[in-house]
Amino acid sequence: MPMASARPAARDPSGTYQTYLTARAGAGASFGVPVAIAELDYTNRSTVDGFLTDDGLTLFFSSAPAGADAGAAPGDLYVAWRRSTDGPFDVTQPLDDLNTAADERDPWLSPDGGTLYFTSDRSGVLQIYTAAVAPRSLAHMRLTPAPVGSSMPLIRPTPGTSRGAR
Repeated sequence: MPMASARPAARDPSGTYQTYLTARAGAGASFGVPVAIAELDYTNRSTVDGFLTDDGLTLFFSSAPAGADAGAAPGDLYVAWRRSTDGPFDVTQPLDDLNTAADERDPWLSPDGGTLYFTSDRSGVLQIYTAAVAPRSLAHMRLTPAPVGSSMPLIRPTPGTSRGAR
């Protein structure tokens, strides 16, 4: 389970918000100690609002320059992928089809993986927006060969809804 925390870390003693992962053995078990996602741990940016897919391989999150939580700069949406749940998130990219000069945050993927919900104040008021998600092979990213069945989303705004509330 992803969570954001401003706890000081060795790499970032300033306490900029970063995304951590924690897990538990079952529904009734306690969560383990949160561990920072090292490859998303930036000293000059916050990474927050993480949404991890059920398979644990895709993480949607928002990121903004340090201090943005106080209104200094807007956040943008990103997605990161990894090949296994014990591997690093070795591919990260901004969701440029969705990001604007406004603040985009709070990504959430529908259970069927077909719709990404997020918040934005692009209209001047914070609203919920949607975007269609279509699976795409990791091989398309020109990485080393992906295991059979690996996929990652291709984000495209839902026509007529990506720039307005739905």
